[in-house]
Amino acid sequence: MKNKIFVILLSVIVGISSVQTADVLAAARNYLYISKKPVSKKTIYVGEDGVKLKYNIGGRTKGIKGIWKSDNTGRVKVSKNGNCVAVGNGKATVSFTYKYGRKTYTLKCKVTAETKAEEVSIFNSAGTTEDVAVEIGTDYKFKSKVKPVEEAVEINNKIKSTDKVFYQLFEDEDCTRKSKLGSIDSKGVFSAGSKSGTLYVRASAKKKKNAEDDIVSDVIKITIEDTKTEEKPKNEENKKDENISNTDKPKSARIELSTYAIIRDVAAKNGVYFADVYFKVFGEGGKRNYSGSRCNCKQV
Repeated sequence: MKNKIFVILLSVIVGISSVQTADVLAAARNYLYISKKPVSKKTIYVGEDGVKLKYNIGGRTKGIKGIWKSDNTGRVKVSKNGNCVAVGNGKATVSFTYKYGRKTYTLKCKVTAETKAEEVSIFNSAGTTEDVAVEIGTDYKFKSKVKPVEEAVEINNKIKSTDKVFYQLFEDEDCTRKSKLGSIDSKGVFSAGSKSGTLYVRASAKKKKNAEDDIVSDVIKITIEDTKTEEKPKNEENKKDENISNTDKPKSARIELSTYAIIRDVAAKNGVYFADVYFKVFGEGGKRNYSGSRCNCKQV
């Protein structure tokens, strides 16, 4: 009797274990997909058609009753058939919940909603698109503005593009040859090098720095000038010479004889008389610069 009970219990345990194993294996084979391969994360864009998520449950892709749901409908909306559409920038988790046997399972996919750029414009520091001239060794700040695709604006008129702006320097306007006349950082600050010349700065709106698809861009011409070697106008040089010559000219002065001047001695030699007379010489501001007692006088 005991052996019979043991056999029954063992059978029950084996049966339960088999069911659990089947459930685990079944769950391991269940996934969401877009094109055959399982997908756990996906990026879609506002203004575009989006994607359709499908399920594979134990090899079955149809006939399974369940519920599709988005945990952030302000970013991604999903229909009852698994169609996901982006309506705002951000992330959401789209799930499909169903019953298999006596248990409930949920398959999930993380969806990121982004907005592409339709146009990018680059501006100089004055806020215009005019070409700029900078001096050797100086910095100059450029600005840029990105316009999102019109389809996204129709869904949300306050939406902004998630594409980033990247700056590059080129020798030609077609942006085929990179320039070495300076450098530019991620914020649009251009640093001119030590040589004069012409180059172009390009602002590109794209998802990643090395992306080659879905790119929009704009350029501005830069002229680097060496102001130190430029010739100064002749009139400026003449003014400089005049200023120098003026400083070399003697300043005006006056001579004042002493009130009690007495000629102590007069001597004649070769038609010139020499007299000892006390006098003072006053410069600018009335400051006395010299005094003496010798005066040379010619005969008249």
